[in-house]
Amino acid sequence: TAKKSTAAMIVSTTDDVMRSLEVTGVLATITADRLFHSVHDAVTLLGVENASGSENDAVLMGLLSLGSVTVFFNDMLVSGFSTGAAVHVLVSQLKDVFAVKVTRFSGPCNIIYTVLDVIQKLPTANVAAVIISAISMFLLSVNNEQLKPRLAKFTRIPVPIELIVVVIGTTVSYCVDLNAKYNVQIVGDIPTGLPMPAMPPFSLAAAVAVDCLVIAIIAYAGSFSLAKIFAIKHNYEVDANQELYAMGIGNIFSSFFSCGPMAASITRVLIQESAGGMTQIAGLVSAFAIFWVLLFIGPVLEVLPKACLGSIIVVAMKDMLVKVFDMIA
Repeated sequence: TAKKSTAAMIVSTTDDVMRSLEVTGVLATITADRLFHSVHDAVTLLGVENASGSENDAVLMGLLSLGSVTVFFNDMLVSGFSTGAAVHVLVSQLKDVFAVKVTRFSGPCNIIYTVLDVIQKLPTANVAAVIISAISMFLLSVNNEQLKPRLAKFTRIPVPIELIVVVIGTTVSYCVDLNAKYNVQIVGDIPTGLPMPAMPPFSLAAAVAVDCLVIAIIAYAGSFSLAKIFAIKHNYEVDANQELYAMGIGNIFSSFFSCGPMAASITRVLIQESAGGMTQIAGLVSAFAIFWVLLFIGPVLEVLPKACLGSIIVVAMKDMLVKVFDMIA
């Protein structure tokens, strides 16, 4: 993610979205479903998928000025897409907020089935995790709704409430040993170190070309929809073709490290915006922080309760969920 965000940020015209690029859950699922049949496939194909597949397609679409098709992305379509994505993200976090084991559903109405499954399993919820979630959401909501607007009158530097919640959650979990004593789910093992760069196996390019085109289109559609929302909110312009170049170049660079294809992450975009990130410098800070986590800090965060992370994401979804009122209006 650090490599992707840095490379794409240099080329991108979008302040909010291109600093929050990562291998999103939706895109990872699509990639795995279309390309991978084993762990070996994943390791072998990720590099070539990025280097000569979906992101070469993105660069090619930029050269052909196919970004102009985004004129069909009207406000109602973008609001509907973003609200739907937010609902999926919100539902995906319920298992961590309540610490329940949820059956994995696929196909039509899977969101409804998931919500019903969570409701049925609420009696088995971990009380400690629910308390952690409630406290975290309370702190985040008070900051966002009360403290943040008042501080904005005096300073442009917001309270890093998300970081504070993570630090408090990690400290309490370590001191009390929440996982052992109360069976609270924690992040767990975080591997450290960076993979060595290597040339992707270009001989496989022909085998994945069609699937890569599908992945490129889906990744771009989702990313540009988020870019358009924040461009309207913060009053700046987005160059559709330039964003194609940014995504393509970012993934071509990351292909030498066997990274998965990237797209803008709705959760990271919202969390970084709520944390006060307003320029592409936030991308450099984020990439640097991820770099240090991968090399040194990862083991410290292994005891962080998943309930804290789920709560941060749930609260961040609020602004995106209210987009439903744009469709009604």
